[in-house]
Amino acid sequence: MPSVHLLTRKEEIIPEKTYGLTVVVIDTLLATSTIAMLLNKGAKSVIPAKSKKEAIQEAESRRNNSFILAGEHLGFEIEGFEKPDPLHLVQKDITDKDIILLTTNGTVALNESSNGKNVYAVSPFTAAAAAAAINDYHRDDSLLIVCSGNHGRFSIEDFLTADHLLTCLTSKDWDLSDGSKAALTLYENASPSLRHTIYNESETALFLNKINFYPIWKNFNESYSFVPALHNHCLIRKSVEQKIKE
Repeated sequence: MPSVHLLTRKEEIIPEKTYGLTVVVIDTLLATSTIAMLLNKGAKSVIPAKSKKEAIQEAESRRNNSFILAGEHLGFEIEGFEKPDPLHLVQKDITDKDIILLTTNGTVALNESSNGKNVYAVSPFTAAAAAAAINDYHRDDSLLIVCSGNHGRFSIEDFLTADHLLTCLTSKDWDLSDGSKAALTLYENASPSLRHTIYNESETALFLNKINFYPIWKNFNESYSFVPALHNHCLIRKSVEQKIKE
């Protein structure tokens, strides 16, 4: 029986132990939700950077007007980078462009998980689609869910998104770790209004409000029919109808 393990902070990732696993990376506020929103609005791909140096090198290797460089460090803007506020980015001309994205938690977690057999960036927008992809194409794989956390701390909004994913996966048998069981129990016992309150009043949401980021959690009732999948270091849009990766 395939297993499901859950990590609550990106710092818990051991890259060598992700080989052969299907890995789901969650950074609800804000990276994986921003990635989904960008791909939904027509971006060609999102390239997750691990560091400022890596992001700049990636930009320098591309022709002008083919990409947008966006990023933050500890929530604050970086000189020479676009503010990674999803509303700000989708109002720019992103159609068929590559978005080079650097964030404190989510893009780092995606890089640390990149040895996985299959790697998905999951948010409330794409939890159902990710579950469908896993059920349809990776049913024999063990699953690692990585909640990126908040700079070394637990983030309840990531845990809640993991809960959402697990609820959608219960159509098949899984050997759940204790962390996975705890996450599943939270979602199953939380009303929609309580889930909204958790997203709205989480530590990260309150900080994003303070620095005038768009409250993306108000859109979490939307569900996209694709999941961002990592391919050749780029996150691309993959519909749940097609086989994503062997």
